[in-house]
Amino acid sequence: MRRIGALAWALALGCIVASARAQTPWLVTLTDGSASVIEGARRVEAAVGYKAAAGAIVETAPEALLLRLESSDEVSVDLGPATQVMVDPPDMRRRDGPRPRLYLLQGWVKVSRHGAAPAPAVRTPLLDSGTAEGVVVIQVAGKEEAVFVESGRVELAGRERRGPLQALAAGQFFTIAAGAAGSMSPRPPVDWIAHVPRSFRDPIPLRAPQLEGAAAPKLVILPPPSYAELSPWLNGEPELRRPFPRRFVALARRAEFRRGLESQMPAHPEWDPVLHPPPPPPPPGAATERSRR
Repeated sequence: MRRIGALAWALALGCIVASARAQTPWLVTLTDGSASVIEGARRVEAAVGYKAAAGAIVETAPEALLLRLESSDEVSVDLGPATQVMVDPPDMRRRDGPRPRLYLLQGWVKVSRHGAAPAPAVRTPLLDSGTAEGVVVIQVAGKEEAVFVESGRVELAGRERRGPLQALAAGQFFTIAAGAAGSMSPRPPVDWIAHVPRSFRDPIPLRAPQLEGAAAPKLVILPPPSYAELSPWLNGEPELRRPFPRRFVALARRAEFRRGLESQMPAHPEWDPVLHPPPPPPPPGAATERSRR
């Protein structure tokens, strides 16, 4: 079991490193409140200057005001309070559009283009947002989602009910709930605007140029995530879950984490071979020796 676990862990690290090379890391350029980054099975405090590689899970606390990520192509992603995202999901693909660079599981993001490059595609449980030409705010609140185009335009595609792309222009607002068709309106409702994070309401210039040449931040290692904390991801859709048995195999050695996995096995059956591996094959010649007896 130890050998299997070590091999799986090595494979997981290899996949994360390979994915990181394929994409430019996201740089944390602004924090206002508590936030963390989970890479591999390690959790660290999000700090200005930290580079989040492919597959990293970034989470902000309910009382956090803002965390900003910036890419080298002058694009920024602002995270609001109580937000959970994965950057550059390793196994996510799209048949009819660009590969998503962000998976928003819960909370608020504001995606902004500051230069010539389009803002990246975003995936949520219910929507695929294409590359944006401007500024887009996306909210996931349980089984309901909303998209507001602050400037420019963006194309949306529903994931539950596949249909034609819907193009949203500046000022337009789109909402959708699980199991229902979405609806578009020419402007967002007043009560929704009232809940938009205050940190999203004013433009913030890029901060990455100010950090060029700065030393890497000193990492603050946080306690590893518990099963309950990771369960929204572990119980997510298959494309999200597929790499997790390799990535989090070290956590499965902890009694609390293993109990959580065992209790919810139908929600993530890919963990069964990890927790209940088949017996090793008999050594060569063992069957022949038994038959002689």
